[in-house]
Amino acid sequence: TQIKNCTFNDAKISIDIKNTTGCYADLEKRITGNTFNQPSIGSHSIRAENVFKLLLQGNTFNIAANKTGVEILNHINAGNSQEDGGN
Repeated sequence: TQIKNCTFNDAKISIDIKNTTGCYADLEKRITGNTFNQPSIGSHSIRAENVFKLLLQGNTFNIAANKTGVEILNHINAGNSQEDGGN
């Protein structure tokens, strides 16, 4: 799966990739060559949860100084596709 060479202007919500079980956590995701123009985003431009093969490369983030462009959370053990993670 990939998002490549896109421009996001004033998007109100983030790109959100969430794996609730380990089944898909090891599938590669690529977000490359994009521009995020989000001076007033709510939280993040990209949020990934339980994504163990994530390539973020060559992206430009034009966001407010007090915002975070990328948030990555993992609570499933890498390599354990049977684990459901829980919170």
